[in-house]
Amino acid sequence: MRTRTLLAALTAAATSVVLAPAAQAGGDPRPAFVFTSDRDGDAELYVRYTDGSTVQLTRNRIGDFGAAWSPDGRKLAFSRTIGESAALIVMN
Repeated sequence: MRTRTLLAALTAAATSVVLAPAAQAGGDPRPAFVFTSDRDGDAELYVRYTDGSTVQLTRNRIGDFGAAWSPDGRKLAFSRTIGESAALIVMN
C-alpha cells in the first residue's frame, strides 16, 4: 500500500512537471519539455513539443543550461555561462 501511494505521488508529480508549460491557447502544439544540447558546438536550449517537433530557444556562443519552467508554464528560467561567471536568465 505504501509503495503504491508513493508511486501514485511520483506519477502525479512527473505528469504535472511535463504538463505545466501547456498554458498555450488555441490549437498550437504544446511544449512537452525543454532540454540542453551541444549539437551546434556549445550548450543551447531546445524545446520539444507534443507533436514531435523541436525548436531551438537560444543561439549564442556561450553556454545555456539548467532550464526549468515556472509553475504556470509561462516563463523559462535557465543559467548562462558568461566567462567564468553564470547568470540567471528568465524568458517568456
